[in-house]
Amino acid sequence: MSSNGHSLPTRSTSRGSYQGVNTVREEIPANGTVDAGALEILPNLLSPSHEPSNALDERAKLPWYKRPSPVWLLVGTFMAAIATSITIAPRIELYIRLACQEIRPDYESISIKPGEIITWPSIIGTVALPRPSARCQSDPTIQAAVAELGATMTTTIGVLSCLTAGWWGKFCDRYGRLKVLAITTFGVLISDLVFISVALASNKLPFGYRFLLLSPIVDGLLGGIASGSAASHAYLSDTTTPANRSRVFSRLLGLLFCGVAVGPALGGVLISKTGDLLSVFYLSAALHATYFLCALFIVPESLTKRAAAANVEAARRKGEEDAIKLARKQENMTPIRKRMDQILRRVFFFFSPLSIFLPSKIPVSRRRDWNLTLLAISYGFVTLLMGSYQFKFQYASYVFGWGSQELGYWLTVIGILRAIHLIVILPAFIKYFGPKRQTNPTDETSVRGLPHDPAFDLVVARLSLGIELLQYTLAVLSQNTHLFIAATLISAFSGGYTPSTQALAVELSKRKSDANRAGSSPESFGQLFGALGVIQALCSQMLGPPLFGSVFVKTVKYFPKGIFVTGGCIVAVALFTLAFIRVSPPEVAADEEREPLLPDLVHDD
Repeated sequence: MSSNGHSLPTRSTSRGSYQGVNTVREEIPANGTVDAGALEILPNLLSPSHEPSNALDERAKLPWYKRPSPVWLLVGTFMAAIATSITIAPRIELYIRLACQEIRPDYESISIKPGEIITWPSIIGTVALPRPSARCQSDPTIQAAVAELGATMTTTIGVLSCLTAGWWGKFCDRYGRLKVLAITTFGVLISDLVFISVALASNKLPFGYRFLLLSPIVDGLLGGIASGSAASHAYLSDTTTPANRSRVFSRLLGLLFCGVAVGPALGGVLISKTGDLLSVFYLSAALHATYFLCALFIVPESLTKRAAAANVEAARRKGEEDAIKLARKQENMTPIRKRMDQILRRVFFFFSPLSIFLPSKIPVSRRRDWNLTLLAISYGFVTLLMGSYQFKFQYASYVFGWGSQELGYWLTVIGILRAIHLIVILPAFIKYFGPKRQTNPTDETSVRGLPHDPAFDLVVARLSLGIELLQYTLAVLSQNTHLFIAATLISAFSGGYTPSTQALAVELSKRKSDANRAGSSPESFGQLFGALGVIQALCSQMLGPPLFGSVFVKTVKYFPKGIFVTGGCIVAVALFTLAFIRVSPPEVAADEEREPLLPDLVHDD
């Protein structure tokens, strides 16, 4: 109640709105007089977090084919996962064959003259490429060349994705999620076409099979997996409420692993039926082309024009504030130091998106909020583990003598279990152990759904890392194949970390924006997930592989389980970081929009 007798308007007692009302009370002086400047910012301060809910209400009136919904993206993700995973094993075989063709042409039964295009009979066409011979696969010189090519391609796309992910995240907030999805998918489609072209005519292309390096260059410049993932999660954030966001993220990851489980098996069947190594690349290109056209012309855009305009204005306002802060910082610098500061900022510009994770000052307090910073650090350590995958495969091959067939079965089982966990087990766990329904029978919203509790997302993330740490511990202690398989299968049940962390990051980012009053627009999810994409590209593609590769090379002769000890230490650090995050549950009003935890898929839109 202000001194003039009029109560301040409030819409909800949720966490974000409550902070906004407190901020308004701070801005209004004791005499009740409100100047023009305060009036201008009142709409954004009163309910900064309600824009998405209003947008969801407006979209509910649209026909289904014009209505943005998580279902659109969940189906597309499953198709894209099949298209990507179907070529995982054939890519290695293609690398070996192309390298063998140049380094040891006498190993192949069919000689290739310079300038000729490879032609073999095929069931599905006139041009086919058989698998490499056993002599090619066992030659150490060829294996070294393939390893060098693979490392170069991984590093190239990692560096370019790290440089461009932040920019594409901001582009996503201004021009739409689907535009970025279409662009990144187009990059993957170009990659498929480059693989096919090099396989069929490597002798006619400059640099021979090394022309394949064009693939990661194009893919990385167009955003790569990091930017595509950021756009996907921004789309889902636009079309969900805080109450069901974590569950939808879990479904997305679950369908991703479903596709990863189906893809390799489908690819193996297709190659065995056609006798053509390139048949999987034809199918992959067709699926990526379909996804590209759907994202461009069929799937409804989730970012409204009003939200896009708000994001542009927020970016302009933040740019002006940053310029003022920079000018003040450089006032007392010498010319040389000022020049060095400018050079460093230009060289490390790709780290600028990570500024969203910097600790912010808590209003009416001298302390700073480190929650989002600690979450980003934990996420970075966990994504380092993605760089260990290829060395885990080498470990299984070196210690147990596994071939591609055994590795394929192992990966398929893990993919199926992880998908079941993310689609069935984790949502059931959230339903029975998560926030409970209101017990007031007169409260109509108690029947409709549940509030979102970010503290529960934090619990799920900690439990998931605990399971992952158990998996690494058992892998180190395992003494035979069966124990190793059992230990690694446990990792399938740690998949709750990613969706819960992403949902928690959205909530912490919104609270940080609300507390600072000026900052990100309520729907600037692209910037957040773009920053997470930078961390993912930096850790999983640039830092992870060299780290685990050096450990494996140094320890393989004496203690090959060294990579699992390293992985366990990384998980322990990530879990230790999460222990310092403190999240208070939101205060839920009776009139707040809420969603059921496990609605039928048909009603998610």
